[in-house]
Amino acid sequence: HDFGANVLLSIDWLGPIQSTPTAPPNPYKYILHLFDPARKFNYFALSPDKSGVSARRLFADYIWTFGSPHYVVADCDKSFTGKELTSYTQSLGITVYHGFPHSAHRRAYSERIHQELFACIRSVQQSQRERRVTIATWQELVKPAAFVLNSCAALEGCDVAPHDLTFLYKAALPPSVSGDKPNEDVKLF
Repeated sequence: HDFGANVLLSIDWLGPIQSTPTAPPNPYKYILHLFDPARKFNYFALSPDKSGVSARRLFADYIWTFGSPHYVVADCDKSFTGKELTSYTQSLGITVYHGFPHSAHRRAYSERIHQELFACIRSVQQSQRERRVTIATWQELVKPAAFVLNSCAALEGCDVAPHDLTFLYKAALPPSVSGDKPNEDVKLF
């Protein structure tokens, strides 16, 4: 199916992420990654844990910032299959498909984006070391690195970036509120 912007999202956790011993204490150890394959847009949110409550809270923050998807693809992590997120998405009329358990060696697109995110963070930290300035923590650099990833061209030979595709579409209300009915014939797996 040819999905438009923000109709289908993929959701995944990164972490736990270890801070350096010299870094100041920080409560965040995980990152929730929401990815829209139609526009190649990446959204990263910091979290202290991988609980269902955190997944629901961060997913709700995404929805009320960028609009609601009709479909979400998640792995079999307990925070995505548990009652907290499942009942929340059902109440909004969002269909959740659970895929295969996480397997980093498959090198799926999201796994490559995770590596690219941390490569950006390491690059900035290395530059700060060389300039002998205060080194930012990985938590401080997640949003700037996401900005860089979302500012790169989405398609080869095309001058359109994920940010362009994100902020030029009309944000949608959840299906249960808007009255839009998702295509019942869609079977992702």
